[in-house]
Amino acid sequence: SSEEEVREWTMDVLESLGFEFISYLENTGVHLISMSSRGRHSLRRPLPLDGKGITVKVANEGRSILIRDLTENADYVEGPIPALSELAVPITLGEDVIAVINVESQNLDAFNEHDQRVIETLAMHVSSATKKLRSEFSEEIDPGKSVPLTQ
Repeated sequence: SSEEEVREWTMDVLESLGFEFISYLENTGVHLISMSSRGRHSLRRPLPLDGKGITVKVANEGRSILIRDLTENADYVEGPIPALSELAVPITLGEDVIAVINVESQNLDAFNEHDQRVIETLAMHVSSATKKLRSEFSEEIDPGKSVPLTQ
């Protein structure tokens, strides 16, 4: 019934699949902002889209990124709990990346292509639900619709 409900359902699904450090970051057009996280405290500061970060790169490029070993990765921005591997997947509406699902682990090589496909499939469902919610909302407030006059 709301984008917040979709976001929390997404987090529940990821948590039930066994991912330990999960975050859902929304794209404001200027920053990525952590709207929800599980398994740790969320990154408190917004991530500028013109800065560093695996999730920032995903938001800018519109493609998933799987990093099996973060120790030598120049794009990695350490969060509250240092990670050794990361998988970030965009959520898109048309050509726009509206959010990024990010999973991290304190283990090397914690994620694989199967994990990537699962989260990409989930991201498509989130996109579809978000599109439906936004179209329903815009129909409710469409100024072009005629409203019957009352006497």
